[in-house]
Amino acid sequence: MTEPSLKRQRAESFVNPPTIAKSSTTSNPNIPNYDLWTALSALDKSQTDHTFSQTMLVKLNLRDPSIGAQIRQEYHSHLQRQKEMQAEREQRKDFSHCVAALKEVIHREEARPAHLPRNPERIANCFITKMREIWRQTYYYSSFETKKSALDTLRRMAFA
Repeated sequence: MTEPSLKRQRAESFVNPPTIAKSSTTSNPNIPNYDLWTALSALDKSQTDHTFSQTMLVKLNLRDPSIGAQIRQEYHSHLQRQKEMQAEREQRKDFSHCVAALKEVIHREEARPAHLPRNPERIANCFITKMREIWRQTYYYSSFETKKSALDTLRRMAFA
């Protein structure tokens, strides 16, 4: 008598091929492949109380609550940005210290002894640094006084 083999037999892959489930993202051959943004913007312009996108997102939220959580997170971030922009509108920034710093660098370069060469690159670097500082602190939503101070400071720096 022969003893049964302890090895498992190899499964033939062609006997029972795995079934491939069609996902909901599989396109319907009868519907053209429209650009999604164009389709949504056209549907959002329909004459209803809520936009198509809003209606679809509410329906999707019923299926998957994580979508609603993500929408709430984005809305919270949006409200935070709005608060920051409002605070920036109410704040006035003064950039006159930039002119003083540039004049100080110019004065130091002019006060150098005659036997030491002057370095105009230091003045240029200071000018560019202060210009970037003003640029980084002035936004399109900044107050009128901040924008006016920025422009006035840049003008004074050019003639320093």
